Amino acid sequence: MLNLLLAASFILSFPSLLAYSTAGDAANAHILGLNMDTWMILTVIFLGVSSLIFVRLWFNIAKQGK
Repeated sequence: MLNLLLAASFILSFPSLLAYSTAGDAANAHILGLNMDTWMILTVIFLGVSSLIFVRLWFNIAKQGK
């Protein structure tokens, strides 16, 4: 039982596992070696490409319905 309590207190002592407490924490995070600016750019690129693919598939399905 004591080991379980120690493990729980260990996990809860790291708020970065749950969320970032300040904007500086997020800016200094290097997830997979990339900083937050790079992740934001990659996210925008991914959303743009996936949106274009979605629209293209939508029009192809609409053409087949005619």
